[in-house]
Amino acid sequence: SAIAGNPKMMMKIQEMFETAFYHPNSIFRNEELYIAILQRYIQSDKPEKIVRERLSNQLDLAMRNRLGTKALDFSFVNADGRESSLYKISSEYLILMFYDPDCPTCKRTMQVMDNSPVLSAAAAKVKILTMYAGVDIENWKSHVPQLSKKWINGCNKDLSIMDGSLYDMRPTPSLYLLDRSKTVLMKDAPYEAIEAFVADQVTGKPVR
Repeated sequence: SAIAGNPKMMMKIQEMFETAFYHPNSIFRNEELYIAILQRYIQSDKPEKIVRERLSNQLDLAMRNRLGTKALDFSFVNADGRESSLYKISSEYLILMFYDPDCPTCKRTMQVMDNSPVLSAAAAKVKILTMYAGVDIENWKSHVPQLSKKWINGCNKDLSIMDGSLYDMRPTPSLYLLDRSKTVLMKDAPYEAIEAFVADQVTGKPVR
């Protein structure tokens, strides 16, 4: 078609898809759909080299921790300096929350989680791991006392998550729901969706 043969028009279409389906704050964000679009576009002869490299990096990150795959392991330390790792946590379900101590949305979400009767009722089967993956560890330590003692609160001290781009943390907070084997059931999901899953699948009392 005329559009397919016009590089500038194809670029505009690709940018439109990127804004709609990949931008962290888009209400239409759909990583699985964007993966399919990226794969087709990268395989075509349309993008220039520099654009192809950027989109290939996006695709590589999107393919990590994909729904139905095993989450990538990482190490962390607690506020008291004890070391552990994602896969050392034993629980039927695990809510993994990447956050920034200075993020207002993170704080609001944490307050909702801490006061959630659903999570309280499911505490025997659902653990929560809050994870700071940034470089300001002293700032993180100063905020830890504000976090729930019912949770596992850690920081990725060796910076392997950031340096290796192990997880896509563009939106904060970024929430994952994992099962016992650390298979990703929900990726970068709204907290309300995770709570609804827990209410239905764990407590047997769906949120109304």
